[in-house]
Amino acid sequence: MYKLTRNLHYIGFILILTVLSCNKEDNNQGHNPCGDKFTAFISSIDLQNCKYKTGSYWVMKDSVENTFDSILVKSSNQGFIDDICGNYYEIHSFKTISSYSSKLTDYVVVAGGLFKGFDGTPNSGTQIYDDFNTTSSMTNYVVEHFDSIFIYDKYYMKVLQVEIENDPTENHNKSLYFINSEFGFLRHDIYVDNILTSKKVLVRKYIVR
Repeated sequence: MYKLTRNLHYIGFILILTVLSCNKEDNNQGHNPCGDKFTAFISSIDLQNCKYKTGSYWVMKDSVENTFDSILVKSSNQGFIDDICGNYYEIHSFKTISSYSSKLTDYVVVAGGLFKGFDGTPNSGTQIYDDFNTTSSMTNYVVEHFDSIFIYDKYYMKVLQVEIENDPTENHNKSLYFINSEFGFLRHDIYVDNILTSKKVLVRKYIVR
């Protein structure tokens, strides 16, 4: 009798699991893990202003090393990229070259901000700027707003300072970026083991949009 009762309990347990499993499958039928498709446009006026085009350049002076460097936009492109879910993102990409080191750097402007080290895929690169008027924070970064800040020989308005403790685009050293959308790259500090090793400030610029 005990064996029969135990077998009935076991069969009942299996039946319950089967019913629950069927219900779960029914609930998941037609479920799309990607959700509804969308297209993300660069709607922010501030970020639209960051669409620097071929021919733009920034002349920077490194006050630590006492050197000059010209950062030239050698190419730029406008278009869309898509992800594995079929969502589309409007992008403006541009590539710069350093006259001092000949280093090439890829940038992209998307709805989420300005990214450095872009590799052509969604969500790639290191975010170094976002809409000054709307952003209050950026993931894992320290952000500070300056309504006005003096750099080299003049005041610049609406400047965003972004502090990145571990910057992949600078050999994982600490970086401080000072950017406004009107003139672009205003200042860039690099720290190695908490020692300031480079402080590039904007001397001259020429912006093409």
